[in-house]
Amino acid sequence: MFGLYRLALALVVMVHHLLGVPVIGQYAVFSFFVLSGFLMTAVMAGTYGYTAGGFLRFAANRALRLYPAYLLAIVLALAVIGICGETFTRGYRQALFLPQGVGEWAANLSMVYPRLMPYDFAPRLLPATWALTVELTFYLLIGLGLSQTRARSAFWLTASLIYTGVMLAAGAGYYELYGLIPSGSLPFAAGACAWHWREELGAFIERSLPFPPALLMSAGMVWFLPFALIDKYTQLDAARIAGLYLGIPVAAIVTIALFHASAGRERRRRDSFLGDYSYPVYLLHWPMGALASWILYRQPVHGISIPSLLAFALALLLTLAASTAVIRLVDPVICRLRAAMKQPRASAGREHAPLSAEARETA
Repeated sequence: MFGLYRLALALVVMVHHLLGVPVIGQYAVFSFFVLSGFLMTAVMAGTYGYTAGGFLRFAANRALRLYPAYLLAIVLALAVIGICGETFTRGYRQALFLPQGVGEWAANLSMVYPRLMPYDFAPRLLPATWALTVELTFYLLIGLGLSQTRARSAFWLTASLIYTGVMLAAGAGYYELYGLIPSGSLPFAAGACAWHWREELGAFIERSLPFPPALLMSAGMVWFLPFALIDKYTQLDAARIAGLYLGIPVAAIVTIALFHASAGRERRRRDSFLGDYSYPVYLLHWPMGALASWILYRQPVHGISIPSLLAFALALLLTLAASTAVIRLVDPVICRLRAAMKQPRASAGREHAPLSAEARETA
């Protein structure tokens, strides 16, 4: 059920951005990071292996997974700017305007924004993709073996906790704790540890939280809502930060529960279909939101109101339509190339156990 989970998280981010519901999108991004730490550690251990050839196959597979869809989404974003006008798109989302110069174009085409806090880089043709700079950083480190063993992953988690503690003691604000590249280390490390201790943690979850995985997944996102309400009425950094970090073990529990969930072939097929939409929805919701607002009102609308809800409904339709186009144009070719690179390793042991079919498809 990782596919459904990923799509649900992408839609939470969309609601956060286009309707202005506080903090839930940021918590969803950290949940994505936990899931990525889990899955990237899993595929390195179970599919590619920690050799030079394994790393190159992992890197090539990640590039095929990310860049073709990303570049097509860039084309769609450029079309939206052409239709609506740059003044309109900047009014809708400040970072959504045309790059100027080689450096800005290179950053936008590579999704590597050269800032310690990538969120601060502008322009971004696909504004949500600052988080992909964080993802790429930790993909590289995981591919190089940072989470290869239990001991390394535990050390990584400990170092991440120390970094977070130092930042908190230094008075770092919520957005520094969320948006700096090193701040992504804690959820990624938690995901890596969740992979290495998946059997023990899975047994503990089954004893302590004997609920269907779908219910745990739903609870893991309903969990965001009290913090959204608190933030709406208090805007306390302490409450935002508490929710951000408490959400990491919650996301780890959901990830492990979903990993151990049993599913038949047809259910896995449906889940994979839903999961295919998560990445393009994440990429495209900002430009499609701008287009929807322009079509209906010729002016940017945000927040929760009747006009913005109507714009959100149209944006959702446009995002799903554009995502379908991306999937149908890109996925058939890319899936064949990616499958050719995935040679499950024939190694034994807990740290190098083969992946489930669902996890292989998701990763």
